[in-house]
Amino acid sequence: MDNKPKTFAEVLDTDLAGYQLKTVYFLELTHGLMGFFPAIIASTKKIILCSDTRTIEKVKTLLPAHPCSQKSTLMLVNEDDTLGFDLSNNHEKTDKPMEILTPSDFSWRIASKEKPFKWAPGLVNS
Repeated sequence: MDNKPKTFAEVLDTDLAGYQLKTVYFLELTHGLMGFFPAIIASTKKIILCSDTRTIEKVKTLLPAHPCSQKSTLMLVNEDDTLGFDLSNNHEKTDKPMEILTPSDFSWRIASKEKPFKWAPGLVNS
């Protein structure tokens, strides 16, 4: 049975043991247009978020070459459950958890799929 929280409210209503405030990193295409085009996991279409810079740098080497920047955000992270909640914006109690890509998950994804990561579609063909 999966006991992972489904909303930020569920986390706030429990003991925060296992959660830490962490800087989490992501990659975003650099362009002169409005819009957010992050690196995503190809199979899930979810934004790639990493709590360590080494993993996000490895992800960058596997993406199609485009101008991009590494950004960061503050999150409440549970590394055992590989999830986090973004605290940089106006978060709501209904916010859903975001998946954190761990070094072991990175290794599994590159071993099991030829191109596990891509840029969110919009500005470039994917």
